[in-house]
Amino acid sequence: MRARPTALLLASALLLGVGCTSGTIALRPYDDAGVGPSGEADAAAPSAAATFEASVEGTLTRRCAGCHSSVTLEGGALDFLRPNPDVRSQLFEYEGIVDLVQPSSSRLLTHGAHAGPALMPDESTAVRRWIALEVDERGTMPPEMPDLNTAPIVVGDGPNVLTLDRIGLTGAQVLFDATRLVGGLLIENLRVVAGPAGVRLRGPTLVVWVDRTPTDAPLPEGPELRIAPDGTAPLGAGGASLTTFPEGAGLAMRFTVARPLHVAAAPAP
Repeated sequence: MRARPTALLLASALLLGVGCTSGTIALRPYDDAGVGPSGEADAAAPSAAATFEASVEGTLTRRCAGCHSSVTLEGGALDFLRPNPDVRSQLFEYEGIVDLVQPSSSRLLTHGAHAGPALMPDESTAVRRWIALEVDERGTMPPEMPDLNTAPIVVGDGPNVLTLDRIGLTGAQVLFDATRLVGGLLIENLRVVAGPAGVRLRGPTLVVWVDRTPTDAPLPEGPELRIAPDGTAPLGAGGASLTTFPEGAGLAMRFTVARPLHVAAAPAP
């Protein structure tokens, strides 16, 4: 288990979106909180199956069945609404549609509008509540988030590399160009190069290490970044300016989701 550092009072800021209109987000102490269910459930709560039938299945039928049922399947769409043997069971047949380890990363919640209508806020809330009940009943939630921190590096002027092997993405890297500012650091051309299995990333956060104490500098939270095997894509706004980055500081990254894009199927028995 990782140590929980004490709160820091650093008068620093992260200026996002180099070369364009930028916002300012204050650096904040590292958050190592564990994870609990995304909704509340007590002894009187209905079962996950009953909750799905009452408040989720109808929403998915209205919003998603036009492309994702066995009758209307088109192109590369997944038939996750095929009743095989029933819709709720079928949802778990596809990796990531319902994520019981990191529920907020479930594709039912992160898909956005794509080619069909996005869920309304009350519909998303109902889906989250149902997934929380599934987690409670199945006992699949770990006691805390997995350690998705890269090892810190000493940043030099010019090209820099953060490897992602430590967080389970073998062969993947975060690349950026760095320029020292007066007391700070300019990061440009920030991008991810995927390994042979591709990557899925969410919640990118720069982590500044000073005297073995980490401090967060969150990058913009956007849709989950999915990169094909050996592909490359910008990370966040593609750059950042740390107004405070002392000499000798280390730089790492942390993610809320870091997984291969393609998960190898289990060998047949």
